[in-house]
Amino acid sequence: MEGKNICSKLNPFRECIEYNLGLWECPGFLFLIMGLANIVAMVATYFVANRYSDQPEIVALIVIIISAIFLVISYSITQGFDKLAQANKMKTEFVSVASHQLRTPLSSMRWALNLLLDEHFQGSEQEKTSYLESVQESAERMIKLVNDLLDVSRIEMGRMIFAPRQTNLYIIAQKIIGSLTPYAKANNVALTLDAPETLPNVFTDPDRILLVVQNLIENAIKYTKG
Repeated sequence: MEGKNICSKLNPFRECIEYNLGLWECPGFLFLIMGLANIVAMVATYFVANRYSDQPEIVALIVIIISAIFLVISYSITQGFDKLAQANKMKTEFVSVASHQLRTPLSSMRWALNLLLDEHFQGSEQEKTSYLESVQESAERMIKLVNDLLDVSRIEMGRMIFAPRQTNLYIIAQKIIGSLTPYAKANNVALTLDAPETLPNVFTDPDRILLVVQNLIENAIKYTKG
């Protein structure tokens, strides 16, 4: 099993598929080509040096120097391509995550607006105001997410920037329930908040924890048969 894992790691084609790159952009394949070029250079250098020198020590020294130069160049090139490949992979993953995060507030906005525009909707003014507030909150979250997408430095670093602070989980839960209630009603699912208002604060990023819990609840609603 370990042998298979080692062979898999040494397989340049697997790396190309993983990074979604062409063969000549793949670091593993380039390293293989550079290795072959290095061997050819060593052999060629040996024959050329032998032609102009009868001293084996000088020939060996020339071969070592040329090989070292080729090795450094090969390593630099493959490392550069490896960093580019990893950055490309991280960008793809980042966009995928961000797209999912954008879909959640969009879904909440759509269901709330559909409910308000439904001519059969008999909700009170307070309910209508609540739905409009949830639309506004969803729009604000979308703006934050779009700002994250536009922040290229976060993508290049391969990580999100967190802003942890003392966070009231009860307020977070209220926001989530409020924003997802229209979506839940459209799927014949009832959402209730069963938690004391005296929940202790936690040190976390409120925007990120809201997205995580909201995604979980949205998926629960989606796959619950009402």
